[in-house]
Amino acid sequence: AGVLINVTADTVIRLVPPLIYGEAEVNVLVAAVTGMVKNYLQQAA
Repeated sequence: AGVLINVTADTVIRLVPPLIYGEAEVNVLVAAVTGMVKNYLQQAA
């Protein structure tokens, strides 16, 4: 099982499937997305 992250606009990140996440799952997801965004910004600079 996993989560598909779909960027639909400049300021929208959609999670598929749409689920109700607990705090532990949100913390893991935020850490992963934060790492991806930082990596992208470093490469774009």
